[in-house]
Formats: sequence, structure tokens, C-alpha cells
Amino acid sequence: MGKIALSLTNLEIWVVGLCVVGSFVSQRLLPVAVSSALVFALLRLIAHRRFSIPTPADWPISLLAIMVLVTCWVTAAPDITIPQVLRLLVGIGMYYAIVNWSTSTIRMRWLLRGLWLAGLLLALYAFISVQWANTKLYFIPASIYTQFPTLVTDTANPNVMAGNLVILFPCAL
Repeated sequence: MGKIALSLTNLEIWVVGLCVVGSFVSQRLLPVAVSSALVFALLRLIAHRRFSIPTPADWPISLLAIMVLVTCWVTAAPDITIPQVLRLLVGIGMYYAIVNWSTSTIRMRWLLRGLWLAGLLLALYAFISVQWANTKLYFIPASIYTQFPTLVTDTANPNVMAGNLVILFPCAL
């Protein structure tokens, strides 16, 4: 059982990564992405006798996980809160998939290239997925915003998209 789990953990970055990308396309895939991350955490426990390689972020992430429980308990709008909680859990799952995959210099270089590509694709996706506020920056003509029609049903808030892009910015530098 341990050898099978060990060989399956090599697929983690690809399976979890694909599920995360799918969760960007459809919100219905968020539970699938969270489940895939949990399955691989259990496989790592079987194969390596630990959930993950220890990182300095483990305690803060544990506190975030506890706050997820509190958030779900106190929310007044579960239909809005639950998808956001799932997005947080998907991010945590992807973080640990990356941590456990990037165990060599070569993999770190591939990871950096992947982050560059992800940032580029996310920036391009912003053009068709963000509901732009055309009156926010008065010096930009409103006609420029009409050049970017929203082509997805689940639009992104401009500030949320900016937050996602700014996380990837240090990698681009």
C-alpha cells in the first residue's frame, strides 16, 4: 500500500493543479479540487508518514483552517461564504502540492516558469472575466473599458483579480 501511495503522490501537482484550474472555470468544481487535495494529503501520510514537508507557513495555515470552521459557523450568508471558504481551502491544497513537489533545484526552476505562465494567463483572463468599474479612474476614457467585454458568467472583482496578480508579481521579478 505504501509503494502505491508513494507513486501516486508523484501525480499530486498535476491532479491538484488541474482541479484548481477547473475550479477557476466552474465554481461547481471547487469541492472536487478540495477533495483532490485532501486525498493527496492522506496519500502523503501513508507514503511518508506525514501530511507534508514542514514549512514556516504551517502554523499560520493551521490558524486559517481553524478560522474556516469559525467562519462557516457564524456566517449569515452561507451561499456566499462557502464558495469563498472552498477557494481558500483550494489555495491551501495547491500550496502543499507545490511544496511537496518542488524538492529539487530543477523542479524549482520549472515551478518558477509555471508561475510566470500562470501569471500571464491570469492577466489575460482578467480582460474577459473582470467586471470593470469604468468610472473609477477618471483619466481613463470609459470607451476603453468597452473594449473588454465580460465573456464568463462568474465575473471577478477587479480588486480580487489584482490581489491574485500581485501575489505572482514577485515571481515575475
